[in-house]
Amino acid sequence: MVGVVDAVKMLSVAGNPEIEETARRVNEKLRRAVDSVVRAAG
Repeated sequence: MVGVVDAVKMLSVAGNPEIEETARRVNEKLRRAVDSVVRAAG
């Protein structure tokens, strides 16, 4: 089992809009990692 969080939502509580782009990049990387795990388990 693999679980991930939405970085944009988690970091939004910080109230710092400057980190939103970083959080979006983190989400993209997490999505690719999960996709890779799914393919490997397939």
